Amino acid sequence: MSTKQQAMVVPGIQQQFELREIDRPTLTEPHDILVRVKAAAINPVDYKVKNGFSGKEKKGDPFDVPNKVIGYDGAGIVEAVGSAVTQFKAGDEVYYSGSIIRQGSFQQYQLVDARIVGRKPKSLSFEQAAALPLTTITAYEGMKEMLQVKSGEGFLVTAGSGGVGSIATQLAKHWGLSPVIATASRPETIEWAKQMGADIVVDHRKGIDKEFKEKGLKPVPAIFNAFGDKNLTELAEVVDINGRIVGINGDTDEKQIPAFAKFFFKRVMFTNEYMFARPQYGFDQQYQGNLLNEVADLVDAGKIKTTLHTAMNWKQINDAFKIVEDRKTIGKIALTID
Repeated sequence: MSTKQQAMVVPGIQQQFELREIDRPTLTEPHDILVRVKAAAINPVDYKVKNGFSGKEKKGDPFDVPNKVIGYDGAGIVEAVGSAVTQFKAGDEVYYSGSIIRQGSFQQYQLVDARIVGRKPKSLSFEQAAALPLTTITAYEGMKEMLQVKSGEGFLVTAGSGGVGSIATQLAKHWGLSPVIATASRPETIEWAKQMGADIVVDHRKGIDKEFKEKGLKPVPAIFNAFGDKNLTELAEVVDINGRIVGINGDTDEKQIPAFAKFFFKRVMFTNEYMFARPQYGFDQQYQGNLLNEVADLVDAGKIKTTLHTAMNWKQINDAFKIVEDRKTIGKIALTID
């Protein structure tokens, strides 16, 4: 077996990917599996890591970019397993998100901790499966652990046509939340949000709070803010008394300070979801593997569908990233690894 493989490498901050030959990883940790990657998907976190936050990150930091292989969604075939792995064997088809502090999925072979890996849905292609893990874990953890959603209560998800919004909408419907409201603005994104199961779509460009008033919508107890924290002043108007809001971006600025005053008087709980916390800090990692197995069963039962919108070859990765960085993505973009 060759000791080399091909990978898409980021040479430096804000540079384009380059296809390079690098060493193939080998098993060293007992809980790791070696996966032959068949498909990978792109998320906003990928270009945030690729571009770096300051360019001054220390070696080993998540944003220590130069010569790093990124990519935080993958699907493939298990090649080998570590000594402590009992849930997988060579030949199994799997899907996973991986860890932000390890090498990613834009390579032909990848080491992943088996505890954060799930069985690939049998009914999906590798590209369709690769579109799901990161956003599914984000939506599931944010809704179940942070929002503690309950059947029958109203739910709003912003960026309803994005990767997280698409899966959060489906989970909300599956868990019996009602009404499920999503934000979108373009005809094609509005239609996508409806296809994902949204009962009502509001146009965030017109103002979420204004749309709620015009459509006669009541404040909702649970909000998943997948768009960004720069819309908190609007969300403060549409969240109910004793409501809960979970965010995933952490980009609040001083213009949002009035929102927190309203949150105070409404007794609103505001929290954040960071799906990389478990693999990064090494706690309760099997939770994510179990979560992905549960969702795989739901997919194969026809209750959840893939959020894949576009499939491309990984040699088109720079073109694919431009679509994501321009915020033109609907659902997810997946890359076929050959």
